[in-house]
Amino acid sequence: MKNLKRDASKMLRGAHNTFRFLWSHPIGRRNRPATLYRWAHWQTLSRIHDGDLLVPFVGNARLLVRRGMTGATGNIYCGLHEVEDMAFMMHLLQPDDLFVDIGANIGSYTILAAVACEARVESVEPIRATFDRLVDNIRLNRIEDRVRPHQIGVGDSIGELAFSTEFDTTNRVVDESFAGKVERVQVTTLDTLVGDQSPVFLKIDVEGHEDAVLAGAIQTLQKSQLLGVILEVNHAQPSTRDATKSLLSAGFTPYRYEPFGRTLEVSTPQSGNTLYLRNIDEVLERIAQAPRREIHGVQV
Repeated sequence: MKNLKRDASKMLRGAHNTFRFLWSHPIGRRNRPATLYRWAHWQTLSRIHDGDLLVPFVGNARLLVRRGMTGATGNIYCGLHEVEDMAFMMHLLQPDDLFVDIGANIGSYTILAAVACEARVESVEPIRATFDRLVDNIRLNRIEDRVRPHQIGVGDSIGELAFSTEFDTTNRVVDESFAGKVERVQVTTLDTLVGDQSPVFLKIDVEGHEDAVLAGAIQTLQKSQLLGVILEVNHAQPSTRDATKSLLSAGFTPYRYEPFGRTLEVSTPQSGNTLYLRNIDEVLERIAQAPRREIHGVQV
């Protein structure tokens, strides 16, 4: 009985969080009946068909998604799951720019950058099963010539680390005290991964391992072509504070982006994704020139 109550409570919390996301999402709320229809359609379809389903993304892009992929299903319901950050990336990147996606998961940002922006991508996903789905999405969109997938971790030195494997988008580096399933993965540094290339934009989504990633990115952060970094921030973690200091010392400033008016406002780091930018005049010029795209009937 206690387990049933716990499971029911978990389901109710999940449903509450989903509807709060749908109701408040900047694209989803503009046509709530259509957003709720997409949610209901996916819930039905994903229960009828077990495994991966082919769904449209932005423009000509497509994704293979299965039930339980939280971030990917947000793209189905609302077009862009993380609308401010994804729209900013689409507005910033230009053809042949280099984007580095650290913690790519099944590839939402990778596919968006390579298909919508025609950018080149170094795409990093350490968990083997998730990496295989990333590769499937790259092949599905026929962008093998623009995307290099890497089944590795990124840290402050070359070696090996243990990762959890059962938490979808929140798998992370773990130590010997972790009691769940783990996968040992080879690790490199961002400087080694990038080499002589000059990225324009980085996404770092590594669940508490941010300081180690940036400690191995000293040369990359000094490259003048690097305009922005999306960093997931959790102020409860000392690693986040260290990572923030690394970016500030490299000349980056935290901003908040309003994608419909294409405006930037200096901000303070909030829990969740934070956008760090420098060379702001070039950034503003790029986002002003970027084409608009229609996403679920909304111009972005």
